[in-house]
Amino acid sequence: MVLAARRLPKAFDLRPTFASLAAMGVGALVLQQFADLAVGTFLRGMTPAQQFAHLTTPAGLIYVALLIAFVAIPALANWPQGQGGDPRPLSASLRAIKAIHTLIWAFFGSCIVAIPILAWLGRFGGMIVLAVLVSIEIVVLIMTQWRCPLTNMAANYTDDRSDNFDIYLPVWLARHNKSIFGWLFAAGLAFALAAWLKLISHGT
Repeated sequence: MVLAARRLPKAFDLRPTFASLAAMGVGALVLQQFADLAVGTFLRGMTPAQQFAHLTTPAGLIYVALLIAFVAIPALANWPQGQGGDPRPLSASLRAIKAIHTLIWAFFGSCIVAIPILAWLGRFGGMIVLAVLVSIEIVVLIMTQWRCPLTNMAANYTDDRSDNFDIYLPVWLARHNKSIFGWLFAAGLAFALAAWLKLISHGT
């Protein structure tokens, strides 16, 4: 998906501006949703209402989070990289690592954003699943001294050490990524705890 997002703008001579890349992501989402709606209607026998109701389940909300990442991939994959880095062309291995790293980042970032949404909807089971997944990621980072294992892998293929040399993100976001999403995760858990306590108090 990331490789396609990198190549299609060049194939269609699309200007690498945020607006055009965002439009590419939205357009791809529209086509994907038409296909998804057709599959659900004609192959699974589900009405549109049933398909939309599924989006409120834990699995459905994870799907929505992945759709958000899907829309963002064209802009993220083609974002200008940091200046002053390694001027050599990226190797296929480095591009693959950056693509995988970006997808993993998008998945966990979407999980963090979905946690307070699930809590607000009262889907605490799904919220706990996402919180556990993010917590596992945090444990892995702690064990590797807060350095993603993919960063070490990417370092084997380039001399560039800019903040986003190992991922398709803007420099400022790659630099402050852990702080931003760390606080969002903490705030999401606090909101979920408050929502759970409120639910318990109303039930007693």
